[in-house]
Amino acid sequence: MNKYNIGIMKDELIKEIEKYLSHKIMDNELREYALSQFYRWDSVDDATLPPSNDVDRIYWLAIYDIIHFHNEPKEIDIVDEDIQMHYKSLLGLIKLPKSYIAFRPTKNQEQSEEYINWQKLIPIKKNKLP
Repeated sequence: MNKYNIGIMKDELIKEIEKYLSHKIMDNELREYALSQFYRWDSVDDATLPPSNDVDRIYWLAIYDIIHFHNEPKEIDIVDEDIQMHYKSLLGLIKLPKSYIAFRPTKNQEQSEEYINWQKLIPIKKNKLP
């Protein structure tokens, strides 16, 4: 297992998106790359990794959207404009709103400080019996 280095991972993702945008790879190849990153980290315990930061959020948001790139259902379909947005964001040319949330796919992510703080922001619906 390689060391988790979000800077290197971000640079690799930028290169893959550049290949797609320059028509050197197809959308399914970009999706396969994103899936490989997801499966590379989904069995790793989050506590063994460095704390998440904003680059993690931007990176994983791009990865998840690429996984769903040109997929059904159409209501949540990710299109080329979305990929271009992620590309610009990864390069630091634009800032994504903090409301665009994504977390690492690691085990026990829900126990991380970042995830716990995010959960505190979500209103809890209390069901009342009639």
